[in-house]
Amino acid sequence: MKINFKIIVFLILFLLFSSINANDSLGNVYKLKYYNLETDDNQFLRSLSEFNLQELSRREFRLSLIELEKIGDRFAREGKLDKALIVYSKIHENSGDYWQVYNKIENLERKKGSFFFSIKNFLRQTISLLHNSDSFFVIAGLTFSSLYFASILIFFIFAIILFYRYFKIFSNDSLNAESGDVSVRKIVVFSIALLWPFVFFSGWMIFPFIITGLFWSYFNRNEKQSIMVLIILIFVFSVFFSIRSYLNKSMESETFYTVNEVNSGKYFSKSDYTKFDNELKVYLAFSYYENKDYNSSLDILLSTGEGYRSILKFNLLGNIYYKSGNFEESMKYFKDSLDLNENDEIALHNFAIVLAIQNNSKIFDSYASRFPEIKQIINNVHKIKEIKVKPGLLKRRAFYSSKEKFAPFSFFVSILKEFIELPIMYFSLLTLLYIYFINLVFSKLGESIRCEKCSKIIKETSADASNHFCNECYQLFMIKDVIFLEAKVAKEEKIKKKQFIRGIFVGGVSIFFPGLNFIFKEKYLSFIIFSIIFYTFAVFSITGKILFENMYSIQPVIFNITSIITVIFYLFINLYSVKGDSDGF
Repeated sequence: MKINFKIIVFLILFLLFSSINANDSLGNVYKLKYYNLETDDNQFLRSLSEFNLQELSRREFRLSLIELEKIGDRFAREGKLDKALIVYSKIHENSGDYWQVYNKIENLERKKGSFFFSIKNFLRQTISLLHNSDSFFVIAGLTFSSLYFASILIFFIFAIILFYRYFKIFSNDSLNAESGDVSVRKIVVFSIALLWPFVFFSGWMIFPFIITGLFWSYFNRNEKQSIMVLIILIFVFSVFFSIRSYLNKSMESETFYTVNEVNSGKYFSKSDYTKFDNELKVYLAFSYYENKDYNSSLDILLSTGEGYRSILKFNLLGNIYYKSGNFEESMKYFKDSLDLNENDEIALHNFAIVLAIQNNSKIFDSYASRFPEIKQIINNVHKIKEIKVKPGLLKRRAFYSSKEKFAPFSFFVSILKEFIELPIMYFSLLTLLYIYFINLVFSKLGESIRCEKCSKIIKETSADASNHFCNECYQLFMIKDVIFLEAKVAKEEKIKKKQFIRGIFVGGVSIFFPGLNFIFKEKYLSFIIFSIIFYTFAVFSITGKILFENMYSIQPVIFNITSIITVIFYLFINLYSVKGDSDGF
């Protein structure tokens, strides 16, 4: 007789899992595995409410989330969308940093016919991203990098446009010899001054600083102020980028690696943990405590010495002594915890329970006058609360350079060191050197200008002092004589044609670099503000998608939102930049 292998497996699993205590936290993990193997969906959904994930250890908690996600994925593959949604909802109700599940919830909503994304789910996922230490540092570093590179890119674009605007004027003044012919020597000097970075540098970052230094004498007041604003912004964002570099180095250190392992619940031998600072020892003691190794936890806590005082330490000691039946010691440590923070929920609750067990009315009344809440606690609850570690250790230690306490001076020195290693400060000094020395090499800088009407290059001495017109435009437009009417009309048509061609060129380039029309209309501040926003969002969205796809094989919804904002802002900048033009609106 053939025996169905699946029936045998089912019976074995049933006997195994039915023997597991429902209150055993690890038993819950095994049960989740069991329900994922079997197809009794209704039984699973009825049992799902019995799983109290908050009482699990950190390791068991993560394992349970993974198993729940697998079950939700199975429901989704089988087309049981409502059941999958129940499972995914269980995950996000119990986990503050399991941000990946929100993408799956959104995909289910799409399959169920919802066209728009849920703002509620988007906000929850964003909060989860910031709550999760790993994704928090990725997002923070990405934001700082985006601001930094966006400001450099805007300065580069701005400098290229100024180069295009002033190169002919600069050449007219600086590259001609006294006889009026082109000076080969001056061309060589200019070429070296402009192109020498190609020999020593591989990037493009230095060129905006060189270009502004070379053409500084020709810039008007508005252009000079805009350059100064850009350089100040670059310096500010360089500080943010320096913080990002500092955090990266801090998290790559061996000490931070140890902190991360302690935070994840890994055990360490006595020879190892004796080297830890007291805060890390307490966190390590919690790992033993949540896995019910109370003796090891107690040994580690006592090794911190009486001088080290923390709420987590005292609450752990209080709970350990309570579980061993030493209520006097337990009450002592809960009281120590309340001395540090009399509003601590765990300490106040467990202190009340121990007081009630002591059954000493005199002691109880003395503390009840100080903590009125304990009367209400013992009337409603008769069980101590278990301790949960508050998140934030990794974030704090990353900023503290893996040390226990924050050292402001050391932090400032580290950030300053990272800032000095950036080339921005040296490039800015190079700009100042160019501004000073370029006039010594090219003595006739600033003599040429452009006609305000037709853009023809003229010598400033030959132009009208108040209007900066060439002789032809001065006669045609400033001297009102009917004899020049026909020539004036022809000149205006020629100027309009040039402006139209320039408009076509600017419009074409604006497809790739939005808002360029602001520069040609000399609305530099508008260009800087709008471009900073646009390029920051663009760099953040593109780089973020690539980073998270490589790291997690999934992209948070926030990058879809920022991509949409980038596209909307792209259209807005280009449309707003032509507002008021004759061919605009």
